[in-house]
Amino acid sequence: MSQNNNIFWRLHERNDKKVAKAIRGGNIDTITGTGWGFLDRFFYFLYSIRFFKITDIRSSGYRRIMLPLAMLITTYSVKILLGISSMNKIPNLLFREVALLSMIGFTATQIKNGSCQRGKKKSIPINKNTLSRMLSRLTVSEVNTILSETVKVLASKGFISGSTFILDATDIKTTQKCQGAGIKRVKKKRYLKLKKQWIETEELVYGFKLIVI
Repeated sequence: MSQNNNIFWRLHERNDKKVAKAIRGGNIDTITGTGWGFLDRFFYFLYSIRFFKITDIRSSGYRRIMLPLAMLITTYSVKILLGISSMNKIPNLLFREVALLSMIGFTATQIKNGSCQRGKKKSIPINKNTLSRMLSRLTVSEVNTILSETVKVLASKGFISGSTFILDATDIKTTQKCQGAGIKRVKKKRYLKLKKQWIETEELVYGFKLIVI
């Protein structure tokens, strides 16, 4: 421990009983796991199929200066794999994992001071809004190139076979006023603090299923 270098040690104790009691009582803001060892093999797989070379593309669309597209896509992919549901949770759940950020490709300087001055907040490599807007700024050409080249590689490695297959599916939510929209029933649980109990509700969701074939 050094006062001059601003390095401090903090002692944390593990108390499984206290954590379990808080979860049962609903006294929590979020639950997440910190074990991401499975990503070691995932990154090895990405390197083996040369995925980062596929995403390292240049186009006439939005000009990215601070970070390459491959790093942005990888960061967002890790968000999905870790089960982080909201972009607002990324700073606390993803950007605190220094070793994982290094695996993605961020330098020590970027992790400590950030890659730009946006948001003026240190200890995060990029602003969460930059990451979310990356998807909307992808051009049709970029999306098609990444998708088609990735499929070609997966097919050449034997991961895809046959003439027709479903590659991806996602829900597009609409309102009940949208013509032709489907309906599905979604069960949700919420905790009533006053009654100290969980209740289950059912919600009707309208929309479409977008499937890439």
